[in-house]
Amino acid sequence: MQLFSEYDMYTAVPFRNRERITFDHLVSMKKPNEKALVRVLRDGQEHELSSILQPIHPLVPVHQFDKLQSYYFFAGLLFIPLTRPYLHQYGEDWYNTSPRRLCERAL
Repeated sequence: MQLFSEYDMYTAVPFRNRERITFDHLVSMKKPNEKALVRVLRDGQEHELSSILQPIHPLVPVHQFDKLQSYYFFAGLLFIPLTRPYLHQYGEDWYNTSPRRLCERAL
């Protein structure tokens, strides 16, 4: 029984005894401005790199509490900024049901 696909070899890292977690989860456990040491394999040689982690500010706002939705009418068309709450109007599975181009900008 194969527990991980070949793709997991590049996206998952060892964790505890015979467990693996995604690299994204490992990075999310770090604090802003914390130094991270990473070992990479490049051209058959192992290199150790260090980086200061900074939070990524999303292009599309995730939450807008206590803020009225802004909009603009022009020539009978309504324009609104793309927000995560707008995408959630496509339902629980908004990632798969919303227009792909909008979803790509939100993530």
